[in-house]
Amino acid sequence: MKAALAVSVLMFGCLDATPAEPPASPAKPLIKAPLPPLEVEQPGPNSPPPDLVFGDGLEVRAPVRDHRLSLLPILTVERPSETSYLTLAAGLASGEVIASDNGVIEWVTISNRSRQPVAILGGELLVEGMQDRIIRHDLVIAPGRTHTVSVVCAEAGRMAGGTRFRHAGSVAEPTLRTLARGGDQFDVWDRIGALNGTPDAWGGSYRLAARAQHTPPQRERLDQLISALDSVDKREERGRVVGFAVAIDDRVVAVERFATPGLYRDVRAMVIASYLPSSLGKAKGPERAVTAADVRAFARANAGVRRSRPNPPAAAKPEIPALL
Repeated sequence: MKAALAVSVLMFGCLDATPAEPPASPAKPLIKAPLPPLEVEQPGPNSPPPDLVFGDGLEVRAPVRDHRLSLLPILTVERPSETSYLTLAAGLASGEVIASDNGVIEWVTISNRSRQPVAILGGELLVEGMQDRIIRHDLVIAPGRTHTVSVVCAEAGRMAGGTRFRHAGSVAEPTLRTLARGGDQFDVWDRIGALNGTPDAWGGSYRLAARAQHTPPQRERLDQLISALDSVDKREERGRVVGFAVAIDDRVVAVERFATPGLYRDVRAMVIASYLPSSLGKAKGPERAVTAADVRAFARANAGVRRSRPNPPAAAKPEIPALL
């Protein structure tokens, strides 16, 4: 499988820019009653037809808004790939994938014993082992293969435990994900300390802050967002949505585009949840509908920002290019 890097970086990865800093500690829940169904923003009756083209056989639809967060569905206009991927979370839970601590903080060994390629997202949180770790980059591991995967430590202060990891069910929040991809361990620990409420001292795992993604109010928000995205998918012929652009305070901060509709459906809840704690509260300034033009502008501005896959030792070099 060859990666068509000349077409668009979004074909195989996701572009992101660090959004506004979330609070150092989880915000108090603002939701005290069941939420009404989310509305998908639509142009007015006299508005000119919007330009929905995103490029590379993709189109963008009207945003789904919740608090300060807007998600713009990304659809493929071509026949989607039928490749079936196993997610890292599902593989670890079933035992078909093994993630092992090899004694080197910067690397984790992942073995795929299944008959499917395993899709791994940069930012996924692995817990236990000798320390909790965050995966730095997107990659795919072919069936029957073992790879050494680049990670950062997500738990300062612990250097003991077992050799196996399990999945935390979380992806790192956007700022931490960006720092992990950059690979500066001290910046990662500083950010985790701030999120855990201990900005002047390292200690504790990111899994403590990640709990803010899974509180009952956030789960209710997540259910509402997924329901609204599903309504777009059904209206546009089921199986065409392959991702979404993310805007906070009406500013595009990321494009999450996946290889297939199936992979998108399997990981979307975890990825969307990573944006929820930092997007609570009232919108800053007057609200406006984010458009496909905003997403295109973001993509152009970040065209040089690539999620390169890890560069492990030659013996464990990945044989399949990243395509998330």
